[in-house]
Amino acid sequence: MPATLVMPRPYLVNGYGHQYYRDLKSNGLDLLAYGDWQRRYGRWIVDTLQLHRQRVLDVGCACGSMLRGMWQAGAQMHGIDCSEFLIQMGRWIWPELRDRLFVCDAVNLHCIPNAGYDWLHSCVVAEHWRPALVPYILEELRRVVKPGGSFYCAYESESVTMADGRDPADEPTHLCLKSPAWWEDHLRRSGWQVTSSEWAAALETHPESLLSDYRWSWFVARHPP
Repeated sequence: MPATLVMPRPYLVNGYGHQYYRDLKSNGLDLLAYGDWQRRYGRWIVDTLQLHRQRVLDVGCACGSMLRGMWQAGAQMHGIDCSEFLIQMGRWIWPELRDRLFVCDAVNLHCIPNAGYDWLHSCVVAEHWRPALVPYILEELRRVVKPGGSFYCAYESESVTMADGRDPADEPTHLCLKSPAWWEDHLRRSGWQVTSSEWAAALETHPESLLSDYRWSWFVARHPP
């Protein structure tokens, strides 16, 4: 931890700010943790989705720990999150990510140009989106990925227990606990082509796969050329 930098002021006490970070940490999830798990996650995702040297935007990156794992595994990573507090924490802890983390809401990616990325990545974030905004978010995400590019998304659903044993519905920020069928319908309506079946074997059978450990629901969708 850099001793010469001033700790970001925890001025955000609601939403996804300081209290949110503390609550997750007290439940065993430290968004600033980085170690074997994050490195394993990065190797798994970069290897199975063939992200080496690909430009990838991590949507809802929090402090950037997963992003850091994928970056060290060889993907060209940038990340956005709606929480200025979490982004500033990530920049403070990992100065090498300072120019890779941005404050931005998925519904309005004002800092991202059209067709700026080869892939989009999101892990346990989509369940926090408001259902009414999902069509706009999916449209905006399609704008920033190049034609032929893809979107990998892992999310909590109402039928699967969370990694720490809690019911997903008990988390007050889980506003969008929807079924895979619901997500696939919204993806198609927003102009995405669902391609999950093309990636299932690689994602599930990779020696470092985390799907059997966490039982996330997930999809891969392509922006048609």
